Amino acid sequence: MQLRDDRIGIADTFYRAVDMMHICSDGRASTSLFLITHAAVLTKLFKLANYPISFIYILEAPTNSRKTSLSLAVSQVFDRDNLIADAEFATATNCGIEKTLSLYPDAPVHIDDFKPGVSRSDQKTLEKKLDEVARFGGNGVPKMRMTDFMTDGDSKYFPIGGVTIITAELVSAVSSSESRMFITEFGKDTVMNERLKFYQDHRWILPCHLYDFLAWITANFEATVDFIRNRFPDLRGEFSFEFGRYAEMYATFLVTAEILNHYACAKGFWNKETGEDFVQNVQRIILADLKVMEEKVRLRDKGKLIIDAFLYAVDHHLIQPVELTKETCSQRLAVYENSEFYFIQTRELRRLVSEYVNVYRESREVVNDDELCSELEKKDAIEIFYKKDGSRERARKLPVQRGNTLRYLYIKKSVFENTNVNM
Repeated sequence: MQLRDDRIGIADTFYRAVDMMHICSDGRASTSLFLITHAAVLTKLFKLANYPISFIYILEAPTNSRKTSLSLAVSQVFDRDNLIADAEFATATNCGIEKTLSLYPDAPVHIDDFKPGVSRSDQKTLEKKLDEVARFGGNGVPKMRMTDFMTDGDSKYFPIGGVTIITAELVSAVSSSESRMFITEFGKDTVMNERLKFYQDHRWILPCHLYDFLAWITANFEATVDFIRNRFPDLRGEFSFEFGRYAEMYATFLVTAEILNHYACAKGFWNKETGEDFVQNVQRIILADLKVMEEKVRLRDKGKLIIDAFLYAVDHHLIQPVELTKETCSQRLAVYENSEFYFIQTRELRRLVSEYVNVYRESREVVNDDELCSELEKKDAIEIFYKKDGSRERARKLPVQRGNTLRYLYIKKSVFENTNVNM
């Protein structure tokens, strides 16, 4: 850290630090980055309040947009003489990243340069690594290993202690870990270079500010933990989001903003009105990012669209699944059911999805049978039959045979029980 005794605890240092939120022309990425830095240094307090930070932070922007420089200038706490990332995504191994994430408790850890793979195989490898990093950072729990028979087993355990910040060109999020990522994106010319250069040249500003902020937190440690414990659930319940973790992200940013406001007012840097304006501005920015994230999930997730369309048809009696028996099988109906599955002809499900899209004026469309089946398979929503020769059947004959040679998709009823958890 670069500390200057004469700059610690004074209003000018605080104002210069807060002005970091205006490095970006729209203020969005630089504001959330500034706040996640403060949340990171409060990691232990969030844990003590039983609301641990459960997501990673991603800056997504095109090449040469200054995203790495922005990230390091606004959020790197240690080693500011160098201003380099703690790891590079492409070259670091999963174990290396896991160890890196354990280096700085109560501080941001920077992983630089996630970008699309050159080949499909490369892309899958990168996505798998991103998924694992999201689970490390999102759960705060490293991969568990058997160390009982290792002489230095305890030294191989790397507890995750801070917040992970990743810079990326384009995040093709893995569906299982998407809810663990807060993604803020900006354009090539969003970062204002002169403002960024000022903070690159005056590296003492952030550590001097954080030193005084943490000194105040230390003097008010128990009160701050109690504040998080009491305020977090209220903020988490203010809005409904696509994923439950989005509500936790919102609460994490807002409770951090409110703590920063309390510090500024207690130190006499802000009055009540200025502090309230600050918190409202943070709320506007975080909600805007979360709305973009939700929209991207909605537009990308055709599997959820298909399942929603099917549920809509059942709930509104547009279809009436008939119990599959030897007697009903011969009727060659479009939809059957038993205790485990709905059986539906592919063309019938396509029809239901098309009608649903028209009713809700969706911009998504399922273009053919293969896409429909592929999207359901991604959701693990249909049972796939594997033949002896290794080939696969997505649609096949009914398990009860009586004069019906039509083929049906076997949609798992269990997927609807878990809809709110997995979608």
